[in-house]
Amino acid sequence: MLRRRQPPATRNGCLRRIVPWQRQPPRGCHRNRRPGGRPAVDGQHQHVPRAGCSRNAGLRLQGEPMKRSRADRHRHQGGFTLIELLIATALGVLVLSALTSIVLTTTQAAGTANSRIEASAQVRNFQLTAYDDFALARPPATLGCGTHDDPCTTQDLVLIGSRMPNTTTGTAAPYTVTYTWDDHETNLLRHVAGLSSRVVASNVTAFAWYVDSSGAHPTVVIDMTVTVKSFSTTYSESQTLRFYPRVTMP
Repeated sequence: MLRRRQPPATRNGCLRRIVPWQRQPPRGCHRNRRPGGRPAVDGQHQHVPRAGCSRNAGLRLQGEPMKRSRADRHRHQGGFTLIELLIATALGVLVLSALTSIVLTTTQAAGTANSRIEASAQVRNFQLTAYDDFALARPPATLGCGTHDDPCTTQDLVLIGSRMPNTTTGTAAPYTVTYTWDDHETNLLRHVAGLSSRVVASNVTAFAWYVDSSGAHPTVVIDMTVTVKSFSTTYSESQTLRFYPRVTMP
């Protein structure tokens, strides 16, 4: 009768067999084997903080604090030197000065452009309004002024003429327009007889007029200056305007 051959026993009473495709575990460690025939601890990595066969115990590679204490951080923390602080401050001052200069220059240029547009608009408004008034009037009368050497400044500019009504049958009606310069309010006022006054130009800092009789037909020359103040600049524009009265009959 044939008997089944029993595997030989080891000294510690543990069975010894060859694990296919794995490293053979050392002696005396089969009691720590997991179910399935695999060792409890992989033998290829010895740096495991656990005592055992063929293991390095006491390494304490795990469990170290991830963050240092506040005292260690303060002790190892570096700062800036006085020279570095002075250099950084000087560079910051230079950059801020350049930015401030750019902003101020841009603001001043924008203010000057707006002032120029405003001054030109005031002169053009007076020119367009006075053109029709001079075309319908005779040359103004001068009393003690009104020449090239002695122009009128505070005297009113009175234009007397005639205007036809907007009808097919009608006669010309008297038409009187007075221009007055208020040097305190720097406004140039236009007043039509029988109607209220209105401002035809503002910010007028200088106004003078005279009658030029050197040509075949007398003309009226007006010198005016408009000054507009902006944020940080003041712009002044002076214009000399010549008007031609077209009514010659008394």
